[in-house]
Order: sequence, then structure tokens, then C-alpha cells
Amino acid sequence: MFNKKIIFLLIIISIVAASFFLYYFYFQNKEYSFNISFKSHPDCEKIKDDSSRFLCTIIVENDFNRCEEIQNGRDRDTCYVIIREYTNNTDICEKISDNNFKILCRSNSFNDCARIEDLDYKDTCFSILAYLIKNYRICESISDSMRKETCYGSIAIVTKNLELCKYTTNENLCFKRIAVYNRDISICNKTLGEYKIECESKVNLDINKCKNLMGDKIQCLTYISIKTNNISICGENEVSVYNGPCYSYFAVKNGDLTICENINSTSYISKCIFQTAISKQNEKIRIYILGEIIISLI
Repeated sequence: MFNKKIIFLLIIISIVAASFFLYYFYFQNKEYSFNISFKSHPDCEKIKDDSSRFLCTIIVENDFNRCEEIQNGRDRDTCYVIIREYTNNTDICEKISDNNFKILCRSNSFNDCARIEDLDYKDTCFSILAYLIKNYRICESISDSMRKETCYGSIAIVTKNLELCKYTTNENLCFKRIAVYNRDISICNKTLGEYKIECESKVNLDINKCKNLMGDKIQCLTYISIKTNNISICGENEVSVYNGPCYSYFAVKNGDLTICENINSTSYISKCIFQTAISKQNEKIRIYILGEIIISLI
């Protein structure tokens, strides 16, 4: 059953659909309960958990009415929201039973967000809106301090507004992400210590400097692997302990499910298969997922 637990990430950025980024990471991997058994699409069959395999199947087969097979009302509503983000079809929001969730699903203005009574959903709505229109002032309406900070940080990155870093608890991290996202080496000079080394490594795509990092070495090497289109780096010893994001990127990019088999984590193999399967015939989703992987590494 879906628990209202928000997993708020450090970055809210998408090169295609920011709101889908939020919905996808808040609500993916929930254990749904079904009224009937279902036949998986061949590309989705190797996904371990039923919920992700079910969602993969209905997206690949473009059979969105199958959300109705989910017994639990909140889970069913969640399914509709995720589908809405893939299709950009707000009409599906009318199928949602929870009123706050329904408003969140179809919201596109400050007043829409303000109408939501549930604070979790209201904060989510303001976060999405602030990012979409790149207005950091909306972040102030967010009640949760961590989400508010994340809101400021994400807008700082995409607008290259260094002043917004003062609203975050780690300015070094904020400056580094702005520099890497915008490929601006001059901003790296505002960072200190390991942050500066990592910043310069990623902006300059310097693999040797990456390998000298004390922390975030895997993330740095994965980023360079992707940016230089060099899949062989995914198999290097430094990366092999956590090679999921590296191989997932190339699997999605090439539409090749077999690349997922190189991943050493069973759960990440399932995630790789899910991402690759749903993006194989949908360029918008493919571009989004590739961007999402890169963003997680800056």
C-alpha cells in the first residue's frame, strides 16, 4: 500500500519534464495490490517487483486504463498521476479520487497550489511550479525547510543564479552544481577542497583528477563516462562497485536491454530494464531519462 512518504531529492531538474521527475521519484516502486493477474510485456518480464513490471507494461503497451486494476485507491490515483506525466493528458486527472491529489495532478498556477489542503501535496505543487516558471520567490511558500532549500538550489542551477546559494546549507555544493550544469569552470573557483577538485574534474572531463578524489569518485567517473560516450569506464574497478547509473545510461541511449545485465545490483537491473523498456519507442521519455541520469551525477 502507498505510504505518504516523500523522498525529496537534492536536485529537481529535468531537461524535458520537471513535474514528471518529481512524480516519478516520489511514487515509483510502490507495492500495488491488483484485482487480477496480468501478462507482462516481453521487455518488462525480467523486472523483479510486480508494481514496476505492471507500470512498465501499461506504459509500453499504451494501455492506461489498466490503472483501474489496482485495488488500493491511493495507489490507483498514483498510477493515474504517473500516466498523466507520460502522456501530458490532464483529462486522466479526473479519474483520481483524492481531491488534493486531483488538484496536484492538473495544477498549473500558484492559486491551484494554494487550494491544496494537504501540506505534502501543496509543497510538491509549489516546488513543481517554481521550477517550471523558474521563479525562486515561489519557494518561500513551501513549508518544509528541506524542500524549500532544494527549491532554491534547483532554480539556482538552471538559472545560473549564484545568489540563491545563500538560501542553501551547503554553498560549496550549490556552486559546484551550477558550475558543472552550466560547464563554467570560473564558478569552480568559488568552491573549496574536494568540491573544487570534483568541480574541475567534471567541467574539464579530467578522468585522472576524478580518480584522485577522496569521495564521489564513482559519481565523477560515471559522469565522465557518459559525457565522453565511453562505456568501458563503467567496467573499471573504481566504478564496478556501483555501476548501475553508468550502464543504465548506455542501455537507455541505445535501447539495448542486454546492457542492463552488466549491472551488479539486482534491484538496479530491474530499474535499468524499466527505464530502457519504456523509452525504446518514446523519444520524449528516452531524452528525459537520459537527462535525469546526468542530472543525478552533477
